[in-house]
Amino acid sequence: MGISEACIHEMDSVTEPEYETRELGIPLRIFNSVQKHTCKKCGEITHSIPFPDRLIAAAAVGRCKIALKLAGEEVRFIRKALSESSKDMAESLGVAAETFSRWENDKSPIGPSYERLFRLLTWIKLGELAPAIDFKPTDIVNMKIKAIRSKDDEVPMCFELIRFKVTAEKPTTDAYSEGERKAA
Repeated sequence: MGISEACIHEMDSVTEPEYETRELGIPLRIFNSVQKHTCKKCGEITHSIPFPDRLIAAAAVGRCKIALKLAGEEVRFIRKALSESSKDMAESLGVAAETFSRWENDKSPIGPSYERLFRLLTWIKLGELAPAIDFKPTDIVNMKIKAIRSKDDEVPMCFELIRFKVTAEKPTTDAYSEGERKAA
């Protein structure tokens, strides 16, 4: 049980078996992790996602593993996951700020070399926050990026919060793992 910030009454809390959201910037399906809080008095329902920074990192790194061309909203999501301004991200990639803006707004596609560099930068900066995502830089270097898909083909990425021991000397940690699940 918890206390609602909005109505200050006692809350009943349960773990949702499946939760779909776009609130983080791209479609995500999260299993057995999101808490649903219901106010005992007024019935207000809120949700909380544990370790959202790790989920965002896992989603960004996980998306970079998929050999489909990045859509503008995905470029924007990954840039925000990296905590970079579009100007700074453009500078890191060696392109004009206007060019990066066109990528984010689907005005022009990101070129294959820049897309690989963008994906590699994502892994370098966020890989440690997403230890449960199996990722190798060589996978991106050798990746054959497939054409842009239509918005109708959008499929949410699936994640579940897991606990695991990183190494013998480090304690158990929480991380999101990716996976494909079928809705029941």
